[in-house]
Amino acid sequence: MRQHRATLAYALATYSFVLPAFAFKELEYAEWEVFFLTSLPFVGRLFGSLETRRLVSKLGTVWTYRVSLAGLAGSSMISSSFTQFGEQLAIRLLVGVLFGIMTSLAVYEAMEGRSQKGGVMFSGWALGWSLAGTTYLLAGSWSATMLIGGLVILSLPLFRGENRELEVIQVTSVSSKGILVFLLSFVPSFTLSVAPYFLEINGLPWVWIIPSYAMAIPSYYLLPVLADKIGFHRTLMLTVLVAVMSGTLFFQKLFFMLMPFTFFGLGLNSLAPKIALRYGVDSRNSGVAVNTAGLGGLMYSMFPSMMGFDGLSDIMDASLASLLILSSKRVKTKVS
Repeated sequence: MRQHRATLAYALATYSFVLPAFAFKELEYAEWEVFFLTSLPFVGRLFGSLETRRLVSKLGTVWTYRVSLAGLAGSSMISSSFTQFGEQLAIRLLVGVLFGIMTSLAVYEAMEGRSQKGGVMFSGWALGWSLAGTTYLLAGSWSATMLIGGLVILSLPLFRGENRELEVIQVTSVSSKGILVFLLSFVPSFTLSVAPYFLEINGLPWVWIIPSYAMAIPSYYLLPVLADKIGFHRTLMLTVLVAVMSGTLFFQKLFFMLMPFTFFGLGLNSLAPKIALRYGVDSRNSGVAVNTAGLGGLMYSMFPSMMGFDGLSDIMDASLASLLILSSKRVKTKVS
């Protein structure tokens, strides 16, 4: 129950987070303004993750989800009318804070009990992207997209279940290597965020990204199962190898490689929590670790303009190689 709730929460938070990114081109913003508005929630999500414990201790889990969802829905609907740059700054910062709250609580519930399969919750990222792209494709304009986005969130059943206050959530310090594990595992996700732009500048429709994200959703479930069958390290090495090869070939304009790149690149996140457990990341500090690592997305989207897409592939290859090194290192942290 909590695993499903955590996955749905992550999906809805992601949906609200990325939906405007599809429609910003409908507004007459300068290129740097679009980049800034798209990236601003990465800052807000860290502040949200730091406030999660305090909020849950007062409202409980269910009502924290409900209040955050109401805020995300309201922000989306307000955005349909308030399109000035300054107005969007405030709205996007709020979205980031609410995203941080929802995802931190989702990660806590998914990893509660030191579950090694908490990474299934990250499938909400692929689901949220797929829904956001589909919403914009059907709506076709800024105002319609944002109004529909808010209505989609409000139309879903409210979260139910035990409304625990979770006073036991005490944020413990998180090691830099624990944060690094999530940062490195997120690199394919960061890379894929520029895939729609890469497709468009090469004369292809950005909508290719929607089926690729949708087809990646099963990877979050299948890769942990494969790890149980053939071993965790073999599965990790296979996942990294395919992600590196397909990602590199995709940016060499073999566009059909987008599908395996998305499947294995995003699915890698389902394996990251088990590595992070070795470095002391558990349910108590996982939300802060994940949202701190998410700050990498703020810088990563600038790399194509600085070094081109070939440089982007090189960074991804080096990052995933570093993740393999971290996963192979023996540490004294007990993994249950």
